Amino acid sequence: MVISKSGPSWVERPILITERGRLTYYVSSLLVILVAEDEASDLWLVTQALPAIEFPTRLEASRDGDEAINYLLGKEGFGDRERHPVPNLLLLDLKMPRVNGMDVLRWVRRSVEYRFLPVVMLSGSVVQEDIDQAYRNGANAFFTKPNGFDELKHLMHHRGRPSFSVYFL
Repeated sequence: MVISKSGPSWVERPILITERGRLTYYVSSLLVILVAEDEASDLWLVTQALPAIEFPTRLEASRDGDEAINYLLGKEGFGDRERHPVPNLLLLDLKMPRVNGMDVLRWVRRSVEYRFLPVVMLSGSVVQEDIDQAYRNGANAFFTKPNGFDELKHLMHHRGRPSFSVYFL
């Protein structure tokens, strides 16, 4: 699934992604988000909240952790980087079939190519051990899945978050 938002006023408008005040990642003109989410309804909510980002955005989706890793590796039908560009941000569900989100996070942090890729865990879990483990494994942020569209829209906007923020220049 690909959802894009663009327009002439958005061209070459850089963004900075920071974590606790430190520059984590810089994107020049298009934010490519890979969403690893097995629940179709949660993925649909993300696509509906996408306009809140206020930046040219392309959303790529995977149904489980194994597919997310294959996407990042450019395997299993994801080799064409024009159709499946390298993401600037990974939005990762914690509990997924085949390969769970924590295992994907560990794989990303061990990867030479993707170890600096910002990873945001978005999960229904409120178990403190899950949250702590995600941060120990290198998550840039962990958010509990919101209850509805308005909460998710606010979360996707990210402005004013003390631990993880996106700044549009």
